[in-house]
Amino acid sequence: MSARVALGGAIVIAAASVAAVGCVSPIPNPGAAHVNAASTVYPGTTVEELREGRSLYVAKCAGCHQLYLPSHLAPARWPASVSEMRERAAISEAHEKMISKYLVAAALVGAAGD
Repeated sequence: MSARVALGGAIVIAAASVAAVGCVSPIPNPGAAHVNAASTVYPGTTVEELREGRSLYVAKCAGCHQLYLPSHLAPARWPASVSEMRERAAISEAHEKMISKYLVAAALVGAAGD
């Protein structure tokens, strides 16, 4: 194998690695800490509900604007913010609640880590 071919392959691999790292979402995936935080406001919350809320947030909200980190707003402000967007984004009431629950939980976890 020539040095030129090896160098070309190395460049392709490096570019793919950079692209893959750039695709990592800064929007946190929910875990146990999020369930514990959500349970203080929404008793009985499950990690599955929070994962669905995150998925809805990414799918519905990114279509119109950049996704804000949950720490962008105080936890108590997220439900009103999501409610304001509900009609424009064609989000059902059930989905609004799931998105809000996820954002509140993630904001609480983020606030605890600050």
